[in-house]
Amino acid sequence: MFNELVKNVGKESAEKFANAFESFLNVFAKNVEENLQNKKENLKAELYNELRSELATKKFVRAEINEVRAEIQKKQSPFKSFNRHKHFCINYL
Repeated sequence: MFNELVKNVGKESAEKFANAFESFLNVFAKNVEENLQNKKENLKAELYNELRSELATKKFVRAEINEVRAEIQKKQSPFKSFNRHKHFCINYL
């Protein structure tokens, strides 16, 4: 391909074109690399935020569950006491 270009426009013009095209490819590759790096950083930040949010939600739900368990235990304790007395009275009679 380069030889065809040399035949059509001359060696000096062909070399200038080749150098310009090589520079274009280098700039293009650099832009692609920068874009990929930016996307990688954005995805990493987005994933980090999602995971952090998920963990916060998980902690919140666990705290809510523990609170409900504590409330249930408080409400059950009088009944446990009542059941113990009931069994004692039934066995005693």
